[in-house]
Amino acid sequence: MNAAVRQPAVKSDYVEYGGSQMLWQPYLANEVTLFGFILKADAGSIRRQLCDPRLNNPSQGANRFEPAGSFIVLSFSTLHRLSSAAPGDNSKGWFTERECAIWVPMIDCRRERLCWFHPYMFVDNSYAMAVGREVYGYPKSFAELAIPDEPAGARSFTLRTLAVPRYDPDAQAFPVELIRVDRNSNATAMRNRWDNTRTVLKELGTLFSRHGLDVHLMARMMEDLVHRRSRSVFLKQFPDAAFPGKACYQSIVEAQTVITEFREGEWLDDSFDIRITRCDSHPMAADLGLAGDRIAPVAAFFADFDFALGNGVEIWRD
Repeated sequence: MNAAVRQPAVKSDYVEYGGSQMLWQPYLANEVTLFGFILKADAGSIRRQLCDPRLNNPSQGANRFEPAGSFIVLSFSTLHRLSSAAPGDNSKGWFTERECAIWVPMIDCRRERLCWFHPYMFVDNSYAMAVGREVYGYPKSFAELAIPDEPAGARSFTLRTLAVPRYDPDAQAFPVELIRVDRNSNATAMRNRWDNTRTVLKELGTLFSRHGLDVHLMARMMEDLVHRRSRSVFLKQFPDAAFPGKACYQSIVEAQTVITEFREGEWLDDSFDIRITRCDSHPMAADLGLAGDRIAPVAAFFADFDFALGNGVEIWRD
């Protein structure tokens, strides 16, 4: 198909109906508390398992994404107040979302910029799942999540979701504790408290320079952080009802997030143990090239902020 994005002259109106759980973009997330765990990964695995099959191959050469380094971020976050900023929908209230996500830094080679790709994302709210998947293409799945309220009480984090440990005709899916994070010490002391984005720049620059990011990529990442912005890329697709294995719609979408308020952040000055359950339905270790199913993160951090998620942009459509 033509690699260029083809926009119809007139777009059909989306049919609103009761119970659809659709709220229109852009979105506001206030009082976001995020725990992040930086893990060593394998760039070759990310290229083979994520970049090529999920982004490069579908667009048939129109786009090229490469791993930005040999690390990923595992996050557990609570969005205490998530709402629509769109006229009309901004009067329909708000909801709370708990979320666990994998953040993979990638280079958009065609546009020479950094972006984040999310191969796995789990939420505990059906509105968040519907909006994320249908509007942007977030691969959101429903899960039970246990996330501490604040760093001082951050003893453990768990993600439990419907999974199939081993594929077999007689295998039944059941709730599996897919990810568990435990703190290894009783200490609650923190170090290097961040109270502004300049401090974040310095801290992340020092850390990431030790783990495979080149100087030019570092400069682009720092520029994004200075402007309190980040960009994510998604494969948005819907299966064809008449032809199994085919997509009736497929596109690559980018969307930008802007941090509207940064309150505080800090490194978690303790060691953590991360356990990932091996499941055929969720091959995380293989997709990311992780060193086994039990991992010690390179570093762990906490941040408290607000953000706005803007409209998406189609950079390719089949």
